[in-house]
Amino acid sequence: HGVSGNKYALIVLPGFDIGGDDFRRSLINIHQKAVRIWKQAEIWQFAKSLLCEFDIANNEQIVHESCLNFTSMINKEKKNDIDNIAAYEQLKKAEKKIAEGVNLPEAYSERAKARAALKEYDLAVKDYLYSIFLNPNDISTYNWLIQHVGINTDNYNKELMETAGEMCRRFPDSPKSYGCRGFVKSKNGDLEGAVADCNKALAMEENRWHYNVRGNCRLKMGKKQPDRKEQFEFRALIDFWCSQHISPGYGIARNHIKNTVKTLTPKRIRKELEKARETGYEKTIQIYQECLEIAGVKEL
Repeated sequence: HGVSGNKYALIVLPGFDIGGDDFRRSLINIHQKAVRIWKQAEIWQFAKSLLCEFDIANNEQIVHESCLNFTSMINKEKKNDIDNIAAYEQLKKAEKKIAEGVNLPEAYSERAKARAALKEYDLAVKDYLYSIFLNPNDISTYNWLIQHVGINTDNYNKELMETAGEMCRRFPDSPKSYGCRGFVKSKNGDLEGAVADCNKALAMEENRWHYNVRGNCRLKMGKKQPDRKEQFEFRALIDFWCSQHISPGYGIARNHIKNTVKTLTPKRIRKELEKARETGYEKTIQIYQECLEIAGVKEL
């Protein structure tokens, strides 16, 4: 009887062109609706029809959550594919500039960005360092090297420390220099040195990343000093609040707030909140109230 004599579904993978003529000509039924696996509602309806067809008892909430998790995973992979295509395009443009000898420092740094996006960190480091060699007076290249490589891997801490040191020597008036060096110091375990550099950077200019780095250092310092653990955690919480206050949509800082509130416990934070109310510290009241709100805790 073949396919036409049975029930079937059209499952479409990301990147497949369902509007193309070849696809339409291949259809048995041109009115058959395709199920796009990255669309949550379509997968949900498809799952329900399968359960009904085979008379399978199910918990609707569990099935719905499974479909949501599945489509979230697919869309994440889809985004990665799109990002990779953009990175390959950037790589091609940079290599063309290099072959033609056009603006080489910028061309090498652009190729390094593309390679970092593709997780080719060995090649990215070489390109960034060569770009710095060609033009040692462009602070952006130092910054990109430390952020694009340092945030994503622990394999180049020695090179990053040397780069950060040179950055501070060449650009002593830039908060980026001390913020970058503070970040590298934190990766190398020099927490006190990292906090000192973040303090220096923040005294020059408020920056969400520098607050976030300092907050993470304080959490680590609390683990090393159990008798002062809570003190460090409260100071870290304030740093994370400052970070997200500069950029309210900064998801990393908001996640740190949620985790730190959970570690300290809402009960303990409410106790400090009451103390702040008694003393009239409006800023402290605001910080603790907003942290509880971000963590999804309703104030009593």
